[in-house]
Amino acid sequence: MAAILVIVAIIFLINPPSSAQDDGLILKGVYAAGVNLGGMTPEEATDALEEATADTYTKLDMTVTVLDSQVTLPPSKTGARLDIAAVVEAAYNYGRTGSRSEREQAKKDAQINSVNIPITPYLNLNTAYIRNEIDKLGSQFSSTLTQPTVTLTGTKPPMDVPKPDTSVTHQTLHIYVGTAEYGLDPDKLYEQVLEYYNINIFQVIGACSVVAPDSLEEELMTIYLENCKEPVDAQIDPVTYEVTPEIYGYGFNLDQLKEKIANTPYGTTLNIPLCYITPNLTEDLISGNLFKDTMGDSTSALGIDEAWNNNVLQACNKLNGVIIKSGDTFSFNQLLGELTAEAGYLEALTYIGRNQVLTMGGGVTHVASVLYTCVLEAELQVLEHHAHTYAPTFIEIGRDAYVHNGTADFSFRNSRSEPIRITATVENNIIRIAITGTDDRTYQVRLDDISTPIQPGTLYNNMLPDNPGGHTDGEQLVAPMLGYTVELYRYNYDKQTGLLQNHFLAGIITYEPRDKVVVNIVSPTE
Repeated sequence: MAAILVIVAIIFLINPPSSAQDDGLILKGVYAAGVNLGGMTPEEATDALEEATADTYTKLDMTVTVLDSQVTLPPSKTGARLDIAAVVEAAYNYGRTGSRSEREQAKKDAQINSVNIPITPYLNLNTAYIRNEIDKLGSQFSSTLTQPTVTLTGTKPPMDVPKPDTSVTHQTLHIYVGTAEYGLDPDKLYEQVLEYYNINIFQVIGACSVVAPDSLEEELMTIYLENCKEPVDAQIDPVTYEVTPEIYGYGFNLDQLKEKIANTPYGTTLNIPLCYITPNLTEDLISGNLFKDTMGDSTSALGIDEAWNNNVLQACNKLNGVIIKSGDTFSFNQLLGELTAEAGYLEALTYIGRNQVLTMGGGVTHVASVLYTCVLEAELQVLEHHAHTYAPTFIEIGRDAYVHNGTADFSFRNSRSEPIRITATVENNIIRIAITGTDDRTYQVRLDDISTPIQPGTLYNNMLPDNPGGHTDGEQLVAPMLGYTVELYRYNYDKQTGLLQNHFLAGIITYEPRDKVVVNIVSPTE
């Protein structure tokens, strides 16, 4: 009996009884390759791992990034290929091997913290290749700290030269940007890569501390203030059209140099030339380029009325040289102001509505009309425009602009991105107006019209034979005037070929006809 008890005790020690019957499932909380295999049969675990890794280990590159450097480890060189059967066996055996206390502890660990089964032994990794690539990456971050230096050589030139040679280097700034001290541990990075393989993740960000060299900002600022000068653009007076010449600068652009240093690799020496600096806007550029293109131009002949012609000349003198900035509005009435004798204007016959009357400044509408044609050709935004009641005789129909201070204005906006200038002159009895600026259009605008006449009627003014004016039967008292409906078109011609590109309706204007008035003599008995 005693012998049997001894044998049972020995068996118990060799194979102690389990606290619960084995259910044949992987312990809960057991992971492999980032997949939760807990509670699965070996067959289920195999399917889960195959699904999770089918497009990873043998297909994805492992990328390792440290600061702005990166190394790629392709599976063709790492040899990554997962032995799924071996991993499942290891996961299944977790908590089933070892002493009873070891098995119990394994179960507790899995339930409380979860457990990742190491799979790198089953990945067939070429660790020598991986380690070599990590070491090569680490060699980029092995420098020690060196501080930057700045040296200025050469002689500072005079600052008052009107138009200096900007190609000559007078001084040179020699800048050594220094080197940083890095704190990268290749051993830790290698272990991190293996751990990411272990959990089926293929992007590693390596930790690396950096001690950067000192900033050069204060030293550069001192050199800049002692040696450099900002350029000053030429300026144009919008009223007098006088140009203030530019002032050349000297040295270097401080902000651009700071950016250049920030983007320069450590250990590099920069050689920055100090030269005269041309301003963005020069007197030549403003005078020669800003108003180099004619965007619209028109002419019209003067008549025989000297007062009318005088008023035209006064208006042109006021208009000539006007500069309109981009986005600004031009008002014809506002520019001319009150039309008075003190301002040089005379009374002249002009139409106000249907009536022809003597008006101070009569004839300025002639100038407004020529300007209107230029505005249409320049394709500026018209804000206010009025046509005459009757068809004008001093300019082509459809192109007139009626103005009367206080009631009718002609105004437009400079809808171009650059300023424009108006020139207005009277030479050899010809009004010449042009709008110049920077014209980026590939076509030139010309105007044409289709006019349909409107026939006037006849009105009879009945009079007695002994009428005070001595008018006779059939005598014409008021001459008839044709009316018109005018369709004004804008035609766009290619500047290079002169060929018509397209055309658009610019507007429709209707002029009233003026009826003929005839004397009709009637007898007293009628």
